[in-house]
Amino acid sequence: MEKFSAYCNALSHASARVVANATGFIVLAMFCSLFLQVVSRYCFNAPLSWPEEVTMFLMAWMSFLGASVALRNWEHIGVDFVLERIHGQRRTALLIVIRLVALIFALFLTVKGAVFVAESTNMVSDGLRISMVWPRLSMPVGGAFMILHLVALLSQDLLNFRAGRE
Repeated sequence: MEKFSAYCNALSHASARVVANATGFIVLAMFCSLFLQVVSRYCFNAPLSWPEEVTMFLMAWMSFLGASVALRNWEHIGVDFVLERIHGQRRTALLIVIRLVALIFALFLTVKGAVFVAESTNMVSDGLRISMVWPRLSMPVGGAFMILHLVALLSQDLLNFRAGRE
């Protein structure tokens, strides 16, 4: 179990670094796209049709990938009132339950996202004329990263619970 936990944690950490860097590039691309739209509209009075759609698609990728990185670091908004007042193994047990619920949600997100992608194979975006599979793929990919991070967190929590650590 310890080797599995170490492997999951290393994989989770490495993928979170890659995804965090990718998210930074996505934010930069969003900025450039919006800047180009503003310049073309207000300086040349010739608005482009595609930058808004690019930004919208990149926003979906940024949201799902960023959510997975935040989950890795356990930085999502949450109600910690009860968790902060419990200590010892009871706290670890409650944390395991919370992470299991999050894992169920991530599994749901990934499966439903895959169905959503499969249903979009014949759809094409209006502005860019690309397959809608690409922007919608952000949902199951982000969900898969969430599952990876939650498995790593849960394996560490289970080790802590077995060892009696908090």
